[in-house]
Amino acid sequence: MNSRLSISPTGLVRSLSLALGAFLIALQPLSASVSIEVFFDDGQLSDGTIAILVADVNQDGFLSPDDPTIPGTVIAEGENIGTSDDIIVAVLEADAGSHWNGGAGIADPAERISYADLGITPGTPLILYILPDANQPGDLLAEGDRITRYRNSEAGGSGGDIAFLAPEDSGIYTLSALVSESGGNFDPQNLSGNELYDAAGIGGEDHGGTRATATRLTSANLPTSGALDPGNADYFSFSVDGPSRIIFYTTGNTDTLGELFSPDGSPLNDPNSDGNEGTGMNFRIEETLLTAGIYYIAVTGEGGNQTGAYDLLYEIIPFVDKRPDVTIGRKRSQQKGNDFYNPTGAKQEITLLTRGRQSLTYYITVQNDGELPDTISISARGNSGGFSERYYQMTGGLRNVTGQISQSGYPVSIDSREEVHLKLKVTPTRRAARSRRPTKQTYRVRARSGNLADAVRAVAWKK
Repeated sequence: MNSRLSISPTGLVRSLSLALGAFLIALQPLSASVSIEVFFDDGQLSDGTIAILVADVNQDGFLSPDDPTIPGTVIAEGENIGTSDDIIVAVLEADAGSHWNGGAGIADPAERISYADLGITPGTPLILYILPDANQPGDLLAEGDRITRYRNSEAGGSGGDIAFLAPEDSGIYTLSALVSESGGNFDPQNLSGNELYDAAGIGGEDHGGTRATATRLTSANLPTSGALDPGNADYFSFSVDGPSRIIFYTTGNTDTLGELFSPDGSPLNDPNSDGNEGTGMNFRIEETLLTAGIYYIAVTGEGGNQTGAYDLLYEIIPFVDKRPDVTIGRKRSQQKGNDFYNPTGAKQEITLLTRGRQSLTYYITVQNDGELPDTISISARGNSGGFSERYYQMTGGLRNVTGQISQSGYPVSIDSREEVHLKLKVTPTRRAARSRRPTKQTYRVRARSGNLADAVRAVAWKK
């Protein structure tokens, strides 16, 4: 993506790219001129969408989107969010120009910003709000309007060079990096502990209590926040285009139940059994839907008397004939990468450390997520020396398959929804073990079926 930068006369220039998009910020301790560029490829932006950059002046935490004082807030620079100290630093508007490659993005310059006038100091937390229901700057935020939030509190997180904090020095900085398809590493399915990325409703009742008033879900893997009161139910609707496997679940400390409804309102599960199988007190529903249409999920509290917040997440996985999936972990029971497909292994890696010639063991599972039996080819490669490796197939009896996996690829026949377990054992060479210098090696294990592939990475360090 090409961009033109306006540079403060005293500014120190740094190039920058953003995760959900690219934020270009030129700031000075007391005042600043700001250029902001944002590109989302997750369906959150369309032509004319409004976004705001907000600062937490007192650094006491950003106001919750369901706070009842937020409706009526004017979308304008210098306005406070509800009755809080949070203040709007810049108002941005998306366009669908050709420079976004068919998508939509924000490329608005903000006028000179005065830290003193807004009560901002270096280090003041910042956050980005996307407001898909707002029509234009100057509108009022309304109860029930949707809001998508993003920030990263880690300096250098998501490919940036500063966190979402007002910087001390003038210059142009990166707040976050482009999504992986554009060369960055932001991934809504694998957020770091420092990232916030979710959706919610503004003020008052956060979600409708019937199918007719259900909140429409449009972004899989993006948390949607809600809050329950005794006797309250939150309804959500979603669409499937054909036969699909769906996964819905909540996270948080509220005891939730989930109920799934067909397009005509018929219940498709028992919320007290298969709607109550999540982590801790949360529900989890996994179902197969064979017919296209609009379906509904109702979130209620256990016993009908629960009060508290929750986040709802979901995945919709269309049926495909072939789909290899690889996961990795330090134990067979603790794997990462399930239902996440990336042929490079990005966001699907684990790192283990060793000393001397102690071996490291990685457990790898190759799954057939397709609807038909398939022969999946498993291959692997390392990117440097210093370690020797052995691959073993554990399914059907332990046997060494290092030669096949490391050279031409190892074909394995796997039935639909079945899996094969492997073990990778790596050992530092004698030379590496004697060396005082750290040695690192990355192994990429890939499963391929035709032109579809998924991969994981095993990173080994000898300290």
